[in-house]
Amino acid sequence: MDAFLGVGLPARLFATPGIGNLLGAVRTDGMIRATPGSAFTREAGIPGRLVGDVRGMTYQNLTGTKRASTAYLPERPLPARLTALGLPSLVLFGGTHKRWPPSCVDEYRPVPGCRVEVLPGIGHTPMYEDPATTGPLLHDFAPGNGGG
Repeated sequence: MDAFLGVGLPARLFATPGIGNLLGAVRTDGMIRATPGSAFTREAGIPGRLVGDVRGMTYQNLTGTKRASTAYLPERPLPARLTALGLPSLVLFGGTHKRWPPSCVDEYRPVPGCRVEVLPGIGHTPMYEDPATTGPLLHDFAPGNGGG
């Protein structure tokens, strides 16, 4: 978590008590699409289903999810969790990630059985930003297709 670069202004405002409650009550689909903006490096369409799922969550559920993930990550680093599983792993890391510096990917390289792919020009959400690259990587990694 020490390397975390942060999130954009809409997400910070939404997490602010009072202001966030108000934003939650009046948020539009456009606001929901803008909130994860710091996750994207490329222009990427956020599917309507994802917007609908977020719209269906209460303010308390959304902020509680954020608090839970913020508490989860420092408990035990993700590379240590992967090592303990002892399973083949695939880490797709955006080379122009806005939330984590590119050097973070090096923490996954020592994990046994872990394949690390750095995707140039991609941010936090490769499946939305470049599905044409991400899809084949996931397909090839899946059991029965030569991976996993």
